[in-house]
Amino acid sequence: MTNEIDDVLIQDDEHTFHFNYGGQKASASKTPNVHAVNNNNCFVLAVDCDDVLVNITDKWVRKLLDHPIISTYFKAKHHDEMRLSNSALTRSNYSLLEWLEITDKEHASIAYDLYFKDPTFYDDLDPTPFAESLTSAALDKIGELHVVTACGYDTTCPANLSKKKWLAKFLRSIGHNVKTEFKVHMLPYGVAKGKFMHDNGIKFNTFVDDAPYN
Repeated sequence: MTNEIDDVLIQDDEHTFHFNYGGQKASASKTPNVHAVNNNNCFVLAVDCDDVLVNITDKWVRKLLDHPIISTYFKAKHHDEMRLSNSALTRSNYSLLEWLEITDKEHASIAYDLYFKDPTFYDDLDPTPFAESLTSAALDKIGELHVVTACGYDTTCPANLSKKKWLAKFLRSIGHNVKTEFKVHMLPYGVAKGKFMHDNGIKFNTFVDDAPYN
């Protein structure tokens, strides 16, 4: 049975949005049709989704804070409600669990489940200021926009479908009257995005991500 996330095409009157499962080098038939850098003045932009196009940290932190066990990990430096979102977004540790110093494996699993197993996680989230900057005028200069994002535990996580729907809605909202080609690559957890793009011949001019290891 084909997973609902894998190789999905969502189409409207103007665009076909490609949602491709990644992780290994694509076959010739699945390799994205990308331009070489600066070929015919085509600018290729690659972006992460989470905390780049959409702010997931604020919602995840508040779900953690509502949990009777995980909430005990919030210390004074985390717990000021007036600064909670800002301190989480500007944390020195990339990993939210490292920031909260959650080392117990069972508790870590609970923390991840609050995000990955929520089938509506993305449904009420707004685009980030960066995402809102992708106006028609900006996209007029961009030939291709590749969204490269991880899928949590694996491609079957309930949150993935919510993310896919959010991305389709967002891309539709910015895609009117532009010629930009949109492609979404949903990768299994642990697959380095930079390596995935290199292996699949995606030659980008700029890559925007919040994870230093990508």
